[in-house]
Amino acid sequence: MKRIGLIAGLPLAVLASNVVAAETRTSAVRDNGFSYTYVQGGYESQDWDGGVDVNALDGKLSYALDEHLFVRAGLQFLDGDYNRGRGDFDGWAMSGGLGFHTPLQQRLDLVVTGDIIHIDYDFDDDTGFAIAGGVRHATTDKVELAGGAFLQDVRDSEFGVYGNALYHATPAVDVGAELRLGDDATVFGLFGRYNF
Repeated sequence: MKRIGLIAGLPLAVLASNVVAAETRTSAVRDNGFSYTYVQGGYESQDWDGGVDVNALDGKLSYALDEHLFVRAGLQFLDGDYNRGRGDFDGWAMSGGLGFHTPLQQRLDLVVTGDIIHIDYDFDDDTGFAIAGGVRHATTDKVELAGGAFLQDVRDSEFGVYGNALYHATPAVDVGAELRLGDDATVFGLFGRYNF
């Protein structure tokens, strides 16, 4: 799985470096109109190697500080099982961090985030970090697509790729789905978002 994450992440890194270089030469876009101030709630299913499955309810906040920077926070409540369902555990996770975005061209933003994460299980707790970089694209007036690569190091180091789709149900309300493919885990989530 580590090779798959690395192979999938390399083209994204090359694409991002080419797009950033092109921006310095040609981009005159100042704002693509994406919302970076919102509250979000959703459900997440995590399938880890070794027979560990986790279901999570989560809430996330994002607040734009200026035209490029935003702060982020999240809280998850975890319910998991291991040994193919023969044992179970509960827990919670909390995160907070900072993000940066800038237009690369019309309808396309570069987005980079970094978070500190604390996870508390019945049997243990750990603190670590996550960083991610990718692009956010207004594919149509109603649909946004995003994708990129991430590195997370809390209990173990996890490298992979992510993607999500967002549908603008109303000017303020979005619904979406996300997928993360990492070295040791596959994560799928559904969420609703209210933009301010």
